[in-house]
Amino acid sequence: METVEIWKQTLSAVKTHVSKPSYETWLKVTNVHAIENNTMFIEAPNEFAKDWLADRYEALYLRLFKRLLVILMNYRLSCKILQ
Repeated sequence: METVEIWKQTLSAVKTHVSKPSYETWLKVTNVHAIENNTMFIEAPNEFAKDWLADRYEALYLRLFKRLLVILMNYRLSCKILQ
């Protein structure tokens, strides 16, 4: 399965576990940058969003990755570098 498709499925599953405002504000604006060695690299729009997501959704991400991918995938959050 391709990286973008995995992320689309993950976001679709996340949508059912969070409020619409939370999804629209915090999750919809994220992207998956890469998947390497069972680690998904997720990109948030800024440092504040990265920290907010890490604090509130780590367990949910890991649970959904295991359900969707049948493996326990780790993840790493980063933020976009403004140019």
